[in-house]
Amino acid sequence: MPSTLRGLALLVLGFLVSSPVQAARWGGLDAIAVSPDGKLVATGGQSRVLFIQDGTSLAVQKRIWLGARLCRLFFSRDGSRLLVEDDSETVQLFDTRDWKSLAKVERVRGTVVAGGADVALVRARLSSAVTGLRLLSLTDGSIRALVDLKERVASYALDSEGKHVAILTLSSEGDEKRAPPGETPRNLEGMARREYQLRNDGQMADLRLIEAATGKVVRERRLWYTSDSETTRLFLQGDVTWVVNFNNTCARIAPDGTTTLFETGVVFNYTADLSPDGKVLVTGGLREGTWGEPGGKGKRFVLEALPGEDEYLTGSVVRPDGSAYLVTTAYRLLRLSREGRVEKVTAVY
Repeated sequence: MPSTLRGLALLVLGFLVSSPVQAARWGGLDAIAVSPDGKLVATGGQSRVLFIQDGTSLAVQKRIWLGARLCRLFFSRDGSRLLVEDDSETVQLFDTRDWKSLAKVERVRGTVVAGGADVALVRARLSSAVTGLRLLSLTDGSIRALVDLKERVASYALDSEGKHVAILTLSSEGDEKRAPPGETPRNLEGMARREYQLRNDGQMADLRLIEAATGKVVRERRLWYTSDSETTRLFLQGDVTWVVNFNNTCARIAPDGTTTLFETGVVFNYTADLSPDGKVLVTGGLREGTWGEPGGKGKRFVLEALPGEDEYLTGSVVRPDGSAYLVTTAYRLLRLSREGRVEKVTAVY
């Protein structure tokens, strides 16, 4: 199957299996986290094994069989805990000293974290038709706050201190006019063409900033921009919200709702992560990725091709110094330097 068609097929599969069970998205390795001191890397995915690796050599130090496919991994601020989300809609907290499970929370998915506050935000399935957001402690897994959702949500994010939640809703009918596809000006290309289509499709979305502790809405903006992809990623950096999605119609949204579209340097964004200071965005696609300032295409890096089926970069994490780690569908782990160069690539098994 051609690589582009395979990418679209994987995306459709993600939609089909996303509810009620959370699926690992792409196959191979999918989840990755790096300890705050950079000494440990945790990876996992379809093999249902949690791999603990050395941050420098990337050698596997420990393997833990979990039984379910791993979707997301996060270290706590001091590195004493590792949060593991799997595809059974379960989150576990592990003690990184002896790798024993300390707490388990069920019927949750879609974890995002605020590393500076040691809290995680998860989507909880309260019933077959009702979901809400729960703020969990990265120390013991206890619930710190509740945010009920009255609408379907495309994505959400925490700020670095865990005080505010940004929520982007799925598209819905709005006051925006709907222009027939044939009326799109022929002279528009690239992002200009996409912006015209989004401004004239009759669909709108809401971007809300909410106090995590109380659920109080601090700010709300009605947007012509929408992003309905299951893989939509939101990053809340200061007053700016960044949106990166699979189909590469990404956006920078200012506090007043002003939206600027951009695309990264890959065809489809299988993974994306933003550094804690908001200065470095890393994305990954078909055997290549980009590293650089958000809002542009960045510096391109490419993996050496393997024989057989195409390899995709599917999970990523950017460290405070701008270096990054990524995993692939071929069970490979790579490390980028703080200048965006590929420093080391290794197979994980």
